[in-house]
Amino acid sequence: MIFHMSKFQELRIHKDFGQIIDVYFDFLRQHIKPFSNMFIRYNGIFLVLGILGIYFLVTGFMGSIETNTNFFNLFLDDNFNPFFGILILTYFIVMLCVGIVNYSLSTCYMITYENQKKPNVDSSTVWAMIKDSFGKILLFVLALILIYVAMFAVSIIFSQLQIIGLIPQYLTQFFVTAWVGISFFVMLQEKKSIGISLGDGWSFVSKNFWLVIGATFVMSLLIFLLLFVVNIIPAIILGVYTYHLSSSADLETFSIIDKLFYTIMLALMFISFIYSQCLTQFVNGLLYYSLHEKEHQQHTQKTIEQIGNTDA
Repeated sequence: MIFHMSKFQELRIHKDFGQIIDVYFDFLRQHIKPFSNMFIRYNGIFLVLGILGIYFLVTGFMGSIETNTNFFNLFLDDNFNPFFGILILTYFIVMLCVGIVNYSLSTCYMITYENQKKPNVDSSTVWAMIKDSFGKILLFVLALILIYVAMFAVSIIFSQLQIIGLIPQYLTQFFVTAWVGISFFVMLQEKKSIGISLGDGWSFVSKNFWLVIGATFVMSLLIFLLLFVVNIIPAIILGVYTYHLSSSADLETFSIIDKLFYTIMLALMFISFIYSQCLTQFVNGLLYYSLHEKEHQQHTQKTIEQIGNTDA
């Protein structure tokens, strides 16, 4: 399936801070609809499994209230251990698959757009790229787990410094977010190994520290505000419904409507969070192409050669 856009927008152009923000919103304006369609199509099975997982967790939690049992004590009951163990394991496997697919989807979408040099994005090409690189992508995500564990440890150390530690803590988070995102683009766009990709990504970010941190901070803040606006209505509805339910005289039984309502509200928040991660990766993509062009000037040299051939 091919999605049609108005015009091709060259991404391999070195951009300053303001230009990165402008190009991001211009790119998003043109691609939000086709990418959203692709997001829903390729996440269908995972979203269904995720919603089912949320439903079972909601049902288990409400069931513990109905039986006057501590939900977490169910894990200590031999009769419930296998069921909840399998449920939790399945849920985390689904979440890992969702993370891999969506981290890859926005990256491969932008790479396909840039490689084809056409305004039309072929979804089959995007999916083929994900399938061909799935093994490497999986290893990269596993490496990210180690990286984020290390970042979490560093954040704990900075948090002990209270207010003084907030600045280095957030700088570290923004640095790591941009580093792994740009490295992921290096790996898939340039077909390099994970180690070399992480090294190149580190070089790009460290050499352009304040530009990367500034763009990551501003765009993360804007995406957070967007996520907040999207989630505020479900959150308010959920809060009002919970308050009404808690003030009800009968708290020992929950109807199927109650369980479905909580499942739908939590699922909407879950989907919006996953989608926001895709939007964040688009920012890393623009940073990658801009910093790569700044260092290697491939597009600039190609343009000069084309002008020379035209004049000749």
